[in-house]
Amino acid sequence: MRKLSKLFFILLIITPVLFTISCGRKGSPKPPEESSPASVRFFQLSAKSKSVITKFQAPLETAGGDELIDLSSFSIRKRLVGKDASSYYEEIAVLDFDPEIHSQKDTWFEYEDTDVKLGSQYEYIVLPKDYSGYKGLPPFRLRVTFVGEGTVIENLPIEEE
Repeated sequence: MRKLSKLFFILLIITPVLFTISCGRKGSPKPPEESSPASVRFFQLSAKSKSVITKFQAPLETAGGDELIDLSSFSIRKRLVGKDASSYYEEIAVLDFDPEIHSQKDTWFEYEDTDVKLGSQYEYIVLPKDYSGYKGLPPFRLRVTFVGEGTVIENLPIEEE
């Protein structure tokens, strides 16, 4: 009987301690909009005579402000603007992020789009993605009026859907 009461006493003390340190996480889970990657940094475009170059750096944190530790890739998207415009941004490239090769803080990612026509207008956005499948939001959209090396580039806000 004494052994049983001693065992009960030990379990009574240990159980709350186990629940306190169980998984190492404190607080309730965050919603996806806070867990998704923040926007890419330093998003910019430039033009060559027959192409448009998209250039940017990776986000350092989640949309909720926590350190971003599971960044996987970037989706580069483009849409035609003007007479034959589309409201849909077509994915034209996916650039993988590999922490063993890329520095999240210092690496510049670049993509050259050669599928452009003189006199056409295009808008570009870049969406970061994590391993959970969450996509971040673009910081803004860049509109290009493509005329070769003298191309006009405009910085536009993201449209609310």
